[in-house]
Amino acid sequence: MQVHPTDFAEPPHNFIKSMLAKEIVEQSLADEFFDGNVSLVERKWEGLTDHQLEKFFIDRFGAGPTRAEREYSFVVYGASGYTGSLVIEYILKTVQNLGTKYTFALAGRSIEKLKNRYAEVKAKFPTNYEPGYIQCDLSDPVAVRGMVIQCRTVVNIAGPFMLTPADLLVRNLFIIFFLALSLSLSPSMSRTYHS
Repeated sequence: MQVHPTDFAEPPHNFIKSMLAKEIVEQSLADEFFDGNVSLVERKWEGLTDHQLEKFFIDRFGAGPTRAEREYSFVVYGASGYTGSLVIEYILKTVQNLGTKYTFALAGRSIEKLKNRYAEVKAKFPTNYEPGYIQCDLSDPVAVRGMVIQCRTVVNIAGPFMLTPADLLVRNLFIIFFLALSLSLSPSMSRTYHS
């Protein structure tokens, strides 16, 4: 199978544009270097070193760690509701080597709701394992990317499904795959796949 640049025309490019929108980059710079104060970014960003800026952009917007290096085996997004309790129950009842071979995190808009849901299920199925918790809103491309690069797999159970912008999650997974593929190709392979 030959891969062409046109195979990646719309979704990843639109996603990159949304993630690198001026407001998002400014807010991200403000959060990282200026205690969240966006008004300082334009006045003081020139005081940042090239090394600081390079590290910031690679960490915040780059392809992220390889799948094998990611902290979690999987993340369950949207686990604070009833479906979340069923998924957590299934995990606690069936996944062997939880915490050693397999790790997971719960993700959603409210860490408090996720912790409450996990505590409720854990009371019925006691375990020493405590998952990670990731605050993420699917309408925020930077937050979605931050969640995706922490795991090997995302299980999206957020609902109501018709009203959830899950397409952003899919686009983010796709662009991270595309960037990782692009970075892993040698120059000779890159010419073969992109000619």
